[in-house]
Amino acid sequence: METRRPLTMADDFLPVSAPLIEEDDVAAVVDCLRSGWITTGERAAALEAELSRRCEGRTVVALSSCTAALQLSMVLAGIGEGDEVVTSPLSFVAAVNVLVQAGATPVLADVEPDTLNLSVESVASRITPRTRAVLPVHHGGLPCDLPALSALAAEHELVVIEDAAHALGASSGGRPVGAWSPFTAFSFHALKNATSAEGGALVLEDASLEERARRLSLHGLSRAAWRRKSGMQWRYEVEEPGFKANLSDLQAALGLSQLRKLDAWNDRRRELSTRYREGLAEHPWLRPLALRDGRVSSAHLFVVRLSDDAPCTRDELAESLHEQGIGTSVHFQPVHRFTAHRERFAGVELPSCESAADRILSLPLHPGMRDADVERVVAALAT
Repeated sequence: METRRPLTMADDFLPVSAPLIEEDDVAAVVDCLRSGWITTGERAAALEAELSRRCEGRTVVALSSCTAALQLSMVLAGIGEGDEVVTSPLSFVAAVNVLVQAGATPVLADVEPDTLNLSVESVASRITPRTRAVLPVHHGGLPCDLPALSALAAEHELVVIEDAAHALGASSGGRPVGAWSPFTAFSFHALKNATSAEGGALVLEDASLEERARRLSLHGLSRAAWRRKSGMQWRYEVEEPGFKANLSDLQAALGLSQLRKLDAWNDRRRELSTRYREGLAEHPWLRPLALRDGRVSSAHLFVVRLSDDAPCTRDELAESLHEQGIGTSVHFQPVHRFTAHRERFAGVELPSCESAADRILSLPLHPGMRDADVERVVAALAT
């Protein structure tokens, strides 16, 4: 069933992604503004409760970004100097940045050529006595093989920290993403499946970590002991240095309103993805990424890969679509090609990643799109 387009989407250009902001979202933000309380409070707690419900009742801490959730995970998992963490080369650079900033050594494993998710076999080949954790990234919304990764981690006594920025509402092996691993980081960025403009959340398997996670999210401040003993609310203690990573109620009001519509929007994303797959039958030189039995994608992205005999390069295709008023993007540039990380990963062998890197392109996909928008994109691929 089609939904209406975003209130601010221009009719003459189809962006690769766009938030769908509806009147109930606007009303939720206005209600928060009028409430007199706009920083972290009851609305952030309500968002946490809704996300917890979706993650089999696990503990949730709302945060300022998915990156902040990954940063807190490093501290809570005790990952630091001398530790190796295996992760993906084909993801947003935040995951590797966080590892470097924690003092850990990121180790890149290769990806599956047809899904661009971490290859479990490649992860296994990268494990050494110094390996402490695996940081899988659910590319485009299709979960990694979480049952296999979890089993591998258990065998080697490793911590799994999921970068689930794309995978809100996805599932693997019959369980939702967010209910598998010790740590799961979600994103509510403006272009994610549900948005709080900026924001994220950390899902914890171990509820005993909640108090520390909350302290770390707000400079390490602790008021609980003082409140039990004194009426002087301005007193607080700092037990360890923390971050500034809390989510405001103003953001949470939008995020909670959006989260209530997530299932319907994800269904719509999957419908549009199916229409793309049907339309691409006319263009055999373009292959969508594979799906997997037993895994439900959030359909955050629709990525195609150009074949070896494609009539154009990826960049030429992107330029052609742009000239026809259609936006595209690349998810992602390999991390080891960036100046900041090139030397760190010199000599790493990632054949599947390298083969895909210059051939992948993300086509428009968001729940405000019409069926006709997909038809327009598919038709434009022929010109």
